Amino acid sequence: METIDAFYFAIEKIYELKEENIEVKITPYRKVSEEEKQDLIKEYSGPERIPFDKWCKITFTINKDDDVRKIQEVGNYLGMVGISFDTGGCKRQRDWEFDWSFSYIPKSEKFEWIQAREDVEDMISKMNDLSG
Repeated sequence: METIDAFYFAIEKIYELKEENIEVKITPYRKVSEEEKQDLIKEYSGPERIPFDKWCKITFTINKDDDVRKIQEVGNYLGMVGISFDTGGCKRQRDWEFDWSFSYIPKSEKFEWIQAREDVEDMISKMNDLSG
């Protein structure tokens, strides 16, 4: 599998979550000047990265507690096949960044990526507990 195939594979997994009634929004990367675009391409291009024109933000709206588990399971699965990307979120939302942080290195999932996703989820949960 090439990196672009990994990108489309990840998108397929996102649509599978959507089919499970998880609200999903895919937003193209913000508009940038041509100069900034060229700088980003120069800095973040390589065979393990997706092309700049594919960069996007995936936002999941959390409507049920079980949505979080399903999203996390898919994120961990993608990691196990070598796909990594930045994640974040808040009480009723999770975000995946398919941008400069998206990379595909076959069979490269490291414990650190799984742990990082779990740490982000724990941090979001703790923030929610404090805010009520």
